[in-house]
Amino acid sequence: MQTTIELGVARCVAVTAPDGQSAPTCDQRETDAWGLVLDARLLREAVACCDALTDVQVWPSAVTPMGPQGGCAGVTVQITVEV
Repeated sequence: MQTTIELGVARCVAVTAPDGQSAPTCDQRETDAWGLVLDARLLREAVACCDALTDVQVWPSAVTPMGPQGGCAGVTVQITVEV
């Protein structure tokens, strides 16, 4: 039997101010983008290094971006495991 589990990481990101005029700077956007790249890497490493998954077959999907929504953005991955 198999089951699918979704894992994710979210973080706060710079957004347009409530006045609708003050957009995030290029530096803020770049910092946010590199943070999400790091989150994707750490999420893949967490799956690869998880001791609980050592003795089971694991099929990971691609890491997928989520957001931004409400000042948050992140990445998710689904893994299918034998149970």
